[in-house]
Amino acid sequence: MTTAPQDPVSLWDKTAPPAPDAPALCGDVTCDVAIVGGGFTGLSAALHLAEGGAKVTVLEATKIGYGGSGRNAGLVNQGLWYHPGEVVDVLGREAGERLNEAYAFGPKLVFELIERHGIECEVAHNGTLYLAPNEAHVAKLAKRAAAMNERGAKVEMLDRDATVARTGTEAYCGALFDPEAGTINPMGYVRGLARAAIAAGVKVHAESPATSVKPDGSRWVVSTPGGKVTADRLILATNAYTGDLWPGLKLEIYPLYYFQFATKPLGENLRRTILPGREGAWDSRDAMRSFRLDEAGRLIVGGVGSIPDNKDTFRKRWAEHSIAQLFPHVGPVEWDSRWMGEIAFTPDHVPHLRELAPGVLTCIGYNGRGIGPGSVMGRAMARNILSDGKEDLPLNLSPPRPLSFRGVRSRFINVGAGIFQIGQILRLG
Repeated sequence: MTTAPQDPVSLWDKTAPPAPDAPALCGDVTCDVAIVGGGFTGLSAALHLAEGGAKVTVLEATKIGYGGSGRNAGLVNQGLWYHPGEVVDVLGREAGERLNEAYAFGPKLVFELIERHGIECEVAHNGTLYLAPNEAHVAKLAKRAAAMNERGAKVEMLDRDATVARTGTEAYCGALFDPEAGTINPMGYVRGLARAAIAAGVKVHAESPATSVKPDGSRWVVSTPGGKVTADRLILATNAYTGDLWPGLKLEIYPLYYFQFATKPLGENLRRTILPGREGAWDSRDAMRSFRLDEAGRLIVGGVGSIPDNKDTFRKRWAEHSIAQLFPHVGPVEWDSRWMGEIAFTPDHVPHLRELAPGVLTCIGYNGRGIGPGSVMGRAMARNILSDGKEDLPLNLSPPRPLSFRGVRSRFINVGAGIFQIGQILRLG
């Protein structure tokens, strides 16, 4: 089966090392565990399952990292959008602290996997900065820092002067600095996971969209255009790019869009004035903005939300104005790349771990935190399967709960964020 070359899905797609060979499925195979989705979750699960002795097949509809894993900002953070105390409020004491503990380990697991498997992904284990645009947000971040440090984290609140020194911009009043976090080229990381999984014995098939899932006695049969996979267990690891393969699953989430623009590499003198410590940064506004440098010195800015903009005119203006506001000394920039991806949000802002049927697991709704949580949850599902259910999971298993007014909610939030960004542009002139 041959396919036409695909356009790069992001800057990361162009700059990461090439993907390993993952030919489309041709024929019928059997295995212990079939995994649908070749992103962080699916490939982390595959790698850890294979290391535990399981026979695993991964099916990816297009190419490895095509979805959020190859499109995100590449910030390796611990935890969720909620701070740990809020997670406890949502899930209860025992379940909340179990999830807090698992996701606090996210950056450590990611960087350990990168080191152990020699993954080339522009890793910068230099921390991240969560930025406050005003004093009210400084207070919010201080509360978050306290909740994290109570549970063993080593994050630090920075005052305005320290924030300016770390970022190179005077746009923020303070920041939460997490030294355990960092940045990566996310496509490089997911391709590295695929390469490590293949080396461990996993069969990875790109260009192999799953078209149906059917039970066959106690086993599951996943069909693709080129063949079928019959497995004892099944993991659906499609998150924001979940379609209609499993009826009703995509109704668990509402999609939020995140767009990014990358400049051409900046000169060495300019690079020294922007995030000189190579941290990643994002702010605490509801319509958040992120910025970072890649290894080549490209300045990458991103924003949440979208309005109809077929020619990228509005988003390009937003990116230009963001750089003008944050780093006016940079002046006009030339753009290297622009891209967009989807984020899977849940109404309670925590991921949902579901047993869709006996032998079928999924985790959906990372709410913008995919790298660490996806890696953690993939490993957790693998360990649970290898132990025949005896290994605890970070979340309690529960049945699906379709989201009411999914489309309305998604459009409202995305358009609302877009209107906010238009307001920013108008204020900047």
